[in-house]
Amino acid sequence: MRIFTGAIVPAGADAVVIQEDARREGELVVTPAVTNPRHIRPQGQDFKAGDQLLAPCARLDPWRLALAASRGGRG
Repeated sequence: MRIFTGAIVPAGADAVVIQEDARREGELVVTPAVTNPRHIRPQGQDFKAGDQLLAPCARLDPWRLALAASRGGRG
């Protein structure tokens, strides 16, 4: 299954192969053998509940907007 960076890994998947390491042969996608769960990062690894990501009244520039968006959720 093709997924993009940052996407939720489909249920049952235990590894991700980057597209540069895969090739298509007709209806098949051929990849090298995967022996460990590479390229998968657990949800919540970047920061934890209660972490202060931005200072109060921080000027919102593209970097800070991306940081705020990356936390997801509400509030």
